Amino acid sequence: VLTDMMQGCTKQEIDIRVHGKTLRRVGLIYPEFGPQHICKPFEIPREWPRFMALDPGWNVFAGVWAALAPDDKIYIYRELYEHATTCMQIADMIYAAEGWTPNPAWIDDGNYLGKWMPNDLSEPISTRWIDPAEFGHNVSGSLKVGNLLSGDHGLHVVPANNEVEVGIELVKRYFMEGLDGEPRLQIFDTCHNWLNERSKYRRKTKESWGREQNATKASPVKKHDHLMDATRYLIAGGFYRDNKVEREYEEDFHNCPIIRDGGGSVGSQRLQHSWERLMKTMQDGPEGPVNPYLGNQY
Repeated sequence: VLTDMMQGCTKQEIDIRVHGKTLRRVGLIYPEFGPQHICKPFEIPREWPRFMALDPGWNVFAGVWAALAPDDKIYIYRELYEHATTCMQIADMIYAAEGWTPNPAWIDDGNYLGKWMPNDLSEPISTRWIDPAEFGHNVSGSLKVGNLLSGDHGLHVVPANNEVEVGIELVKRYFMEGLDGEPRLQIFDTCHNWLNERSKYRRKTKESWGREQNATKASPVKKHDHLMDATRYLIAGGFYRDNKVEREYEEDFHNCPIIRDGGGSVGSQRLQHSWERLMKTMQDGPEGPVNPYLGNQY
């Protein structure tokens, strides 16, 4: 049985899973990932909210699609992994993958909009995130990918949160098991490039630091990380079930503020949400919740 479990594992994974070694800052970044995070493809119900994240590049242009299930599990069900492609080619691939219909009346007169038409089967994507560095102008004066996709190709994209360590920790949280014993984030086994990148996604080892063995240099290796970056953008962006800008708290100590239409400071939003949770819990039972955001107003 142990031999079967070790199949497909790297040396770092074996050290952690079998020998109990601790390799937090070096080696694999997602050592907790295992077979339980991989699932067989199934038809995503149309009513499930869907999201996408993109990590542009000339050598590799990567993207991932994810769906939010009613039980709050996230399924990454499709990947984009292309080499040396233009924005027009990428847009065509995205529209085709999402089931849009080519417009037979479209004429290539320099205007891309109208080339694809939605239909009853095309996927409704709630939000598309992209590397925030992909907005503005290049040195040559041309527009960057984010502007081109949004303006010229009709694929509205928004800047992602590119705090690397924050994104990694959020992804790790989604790899954790939920109350039903299953991981909150699962990957279709058809996402071969995603699974391959995950097995190579690692931090710089001590040998690669050179003479200055500074712990701050244990950052992710900028190689084989395109889909991993897109996954960070996806998870850090958050998931919601309607068109309002609304994110629910993670149920732990380090809660993120809920964002609602109507504004207000982060502190007031946290306080309001804390009181709402307190009132609901007091109605359900005699004991109030432990909440660090209520402060002396508790």
